[in-house]
Amino acid sequence: MYRNFRYITIGYLPALLWTAVVFVLLMGNWSSPHSIPVIPHLDKIIHAFLFFILAVTYLWFSILYKRNPSNRTKLHHRQAVGYAVGVGLLTEVVQEYLLSYRNGDIWDFMADVAGVCLALFILRYLKQFAKYIGVV
Repeated sequence: MYRNFRYITIGYLPALLWTAVVFVLLMGNWSSPHSIPVIPHLDKIIHAFLFFILAVTYLWFSILYKRNPSNRTKLHHRQAVGYAVGVGLLTEVVQEYLLSYRNGDIWDFMADVAGVCLALFILRYLKQFAKYIGVV
């Protein structure tokens, strides 16, 4: 049991560390200098990127270091979606109700979900491509 716990803990460590990075970036009081040009919806792009990386780091363990049979792939995808969407929802709730200098936004949450979906889509087709060229 200890070996399995250690295996899982080390495997999901990148996702846990990236979750900490996401929390720091999304909970900070970042004031932008006026000299930076304003890009429309840049915050949504950043949200999608952060959660794309979060989903990839979560799935990294199950894809590369998988000991489970392939019929559990859907389970890993559901877990990744649940974890990343849960983190996204938690960040928006914390911003809305616990931080006076931030506001929660449903569109930020939707960008989080879009980043997760994009990660699953890209990883799925990369896996199919790897099978096609004979790598996997």
